[in-house]
Amino acid sequence: HGDMTQRQRENALRLFKDGKVRIVVATDVASRGLDIKGVGVVINYHIPEDPEVYIHRIGRTGRIGNYGKAYSLATPEDSRALWRIKKLKENQKSLGL
Repeated sequence: HGDMTQRQRENALRLFKDGKVRIVVATDVASRGLDIKGVGVVINYHIPEDPEVYIHRIGRTGRIGNYGKAYSLATPEDSRALWRIKKLKENQKSLGL
């Protein structure tokens, strides 16, 4: 969150990693480079225009063969971005990724 200091953000993530906090709300900037085991669910409140950003977000869950879910709250205005995500996933699948 923009109103938090770096120290507060680090503390919040440490509590999450240690299992003392079960839910974290984060921006894309905060999620970059995070590798936290046991993330079972990611909820997208906003569909990003860039499909790679979406793939990165949902990649926070289900790591190392673990099961995970991603939910997205979408509006009709998100249809274009959702189409791009679908096309990216189809291309990845055709390439065996």
